[in-house]
Amino acid sequence: HPIQENRCGDVAELVSDSLTNSWVLLRSRIRAWIRVKSALMNIVGPGITLEDYESGRAKPIDLFEGQIKKWILDIAQSLAREHERQDDAGIAVLLLSSAVLEPLGGVLPLEKGRKSSEAKFCNGFVRVFGSIPGAKNVWQVAERVCELLRHGLFHEAFIKAGIVLTHQGVPIREENGILYLDASRFVERIGVAFDEVCTEIRQAEPADPVRRAFDAYCNQRETEQAKKLESIVVAGAEYPPVLSTSTLAPINPKK
Repeated sequence: HPIQENRCGDVAELVSDSLTNSWVLLRSRIRAWIRVKSALMNIVGPGITLEDYESGRAKPIDLFEGQIKKWILDIAQSLAREHERQDDAGIAVLLLSSAVLEPLGGVLPLEKGRKSSEAKFCNGFVRVFGSIPGAKNVWQVAERVCELLRHGLFHEAFIKAGIVLTHQGVPIREENGILYLDASRFVERIGVAFDEVCTEIRQAEPADPVRRAFDAYCNQRETEQAKKLESIVVAGAEYPPVLSTSTLAPINPKK
């Protein structure tokens, strides 16, 4: 098939580049190949194209804030408003909102532990919920929420025993070892904290701890995803013919 032959030729050329050129050049060629072959993959954030990002018209914080706020938190908060009238929305609200805590903790200086997925989740949780009624140690509560809520929702599609969903005046509280969550207030508090963190990052100087942590997070995400993409392209894997968005971490724009 002519299209398949053309793609095979492109992949062969990329393999040749990988043997003769530097990693930076290969990564640039991969991204150029994707832009040509699948123009609809060009959207990397709400209203942000790859060209916007690489030209510097959109900054890393614009991408981070837009992806999470518009594509996740706004949807979760919309569901939360429905949750006030329909209890069945609570699980979906928590599924979306809890997904934000790990990247939020990832862009902040780590307060405790090693830089694992769970530690970043707890780091984000502690930033959002600085104090919890009935709890003596918020980090320990964060570890329980990571296990009972996050792991439960993402691995079993439901919360684990030890968490109760309810309507109450606070997002989360602890009583007799049980954690009580109000899904609507939970996502609302995450949204407020997320806005605060994004504002801090925008206002921070390059040497400030929060800015350094954010830059390190973006660089790591870009490097990891670029390496995965390289292995896919070099292996000759084909992309789906139609994609409306790209999950690629764009290359940092020119300063």
